[in-house]
Parts: sequence; C-alpha cells; structure tokens
Amino acid sequence: MTAGRKTLFKEQYIDQARKLCLKGFIDEEIADFFGIAVSTLNLWKGKHPRFMESLKDGKRFSDAEVEKSLYDRALGFEYEEVKEEAEKGSITKVTTTKKRHLGDTTAQIFWLKNRQPDKWREKSHQEIDLSVDKPLSERLKDGSKE
Repeated sequence: MTAGRKTLFKEQYIDQARKLCLKGFIDEEIADFFGIAVSTLNLWKGKHPRFMESLKDGKRFSDAEVEKSLYDRALGFEYEEVKEEAEKGSITKVTTTKKRHLGDTTAQIFWLKNRQPDKWREKSHQEIDLSVDKPLSERLKDGSKE
C-alpha cells in the first residue's frame, strides 16, 4: 500500500465550483480560487464525479445564457425603458417607453460562421499550374473566377 499526499478536496467544493461556473469562471480561475494547480483540478474531476458534474452543470447554464444573449442580439429585441423623475426625494413621474434594438450584423455573421461553417466561412481558393513552359503570370489562376 502506498500512502499518497492527503487530498485538499472538500465536499463543499462541489457546490462552490458550480457557483463559480455560473459566474463565468474558467478552469484556470477555478483552480486559482481553490489555491491549486489546473492539473490538480483535472485530477479532482476524475476522482470526484459529483464535482465534475457540478462544473458541467454550471458551465452549461452560463453557456446557454450567453448563447441566448448572442441570439437575441443577432435578431434584435424589444425592451422597455423606464425613466423616473424625482422631486424633493420622491418619485413624481414614471415614464415607460417600448424600444427596439435592431439586429447586430456582427453577431449574425459570428453565429452563421460557427453554426454553418461550410456555407459561411471566408474562402480563398487558388490554383497554381507548375508547368515551366508558361510564364508565371499565366500559371497563377484565381479560383474564385471559375
């Protein structure tokens, strides 16, 4: 029997790790929070299935929130703007205005390039004829003109 180093892992880390992931922490930041190396964090993932699942759950939720936000930004969205007017420390008037944020083309391009890369990635295609009996300018063809 070999006696290894005593683990620094504690059961309460399971819930703490999930909460850190919900705040957008990445593995390097989680390891730093617990005062361990990333390699130790990876060992904990393998030795403690509930810990690994808590990390996955927190990251899935955070990723879904960002994905929804990107999606809304790409398509555009409606929101209500509330303005409060105060006089002598008390609110005297509240105005609610419905506004529309138009779709963002950068978010649309990002979404499409990642969701449909074969259709939306930027392509550069060139053919080169390596025969020596033609001048170089004739051997280079821009494949986009085919």
